[in-house]
Amino acid sequence: STAVIIEYSPSSLGVQEEAQIIFEHPVVGQWIYKAKGVGLPPMEARKVTVVAQVNRPVSSTITFKNPFLETIHAIIVLEARGEKGVFSLLNKKAKVQIGPLATTQIPFSFCPPSMTQHSAELSVSVVKPSLSWVYQIQGVAEAPADSTLHTFTVQARESLDTYYLLNLVGLDTSPSDRHGDQLSCQLEVQQEAQRTLVNKCFDISLETSPNPDERPTSQSQVSLKVRFAPLRPFVALCNLVITRASGGRW
Repeated sequence: STAVIIEYSPSSLGVQEEAQIIFEHPVVGQWIYKAKGVGLPPMEARKVTVVAQVNRPVSSTITFKNPFLETIHAIIVLEARGEKGVFSLLNKKAKVQIGPLATTQIPFSFCPPSMTQHSAELSVSVVKPSLSWVYQIQGVAEAPADSTLHTFTVQARESLDTYYLLNLVGLDTSPSDRHGDQLSCQLEVQQEAQRTLVNKCFDISLETSPNPDERPTSQSQVSLKVRFAPLRPFVALCNLVITRASGGRW
């Protein structure tokens, strides 16, 4: 037996569309399957994520395809939540004409003013038939990349257990005020071949030291608990990504 993936892209609404799928073999003969489908109005909003550094605009595009066999006249509307000017359409034409089964690019810009969560909703609406396609845009504010190389070294078959303070540019809440606004960290190993090795012997988490002298002294500092216990010598380059629940990534 074998599995065959069939993609159905309806070109009408509420009308049954049919097709035949034929498998042929020179000795055995033919297998004929009948496929039927009905197009439904768009239900769930599609999710789009865009990432930018604070006060540094980036542009992105949403690709929209006219699913119908007739030309449509679409109205594009972008509604942002929160501060004005964070999201904006780059194409000033709110109405566009899209040919049958044709695609169009909808460019927009994102410029986060702060390290918080930003969101917007973009809709593509047509009058005939009365339909709207909705895209939920999630804007992620990212701090400038830290050029400092944070090094952890220990001899093979020995272990390193330490707490490490890290400065996060733009973090404006002290550890005692971060309830419900949790920070999380993830280690990304650059070389895939070393991923398993690093995960077995290197562990890093957000945790405050029991020693008061080793705790953060400012709102922009976080404390990392590091454990490194390699069984053999190696060098690995990794990226540490810290994400805030209410928005922001370092």
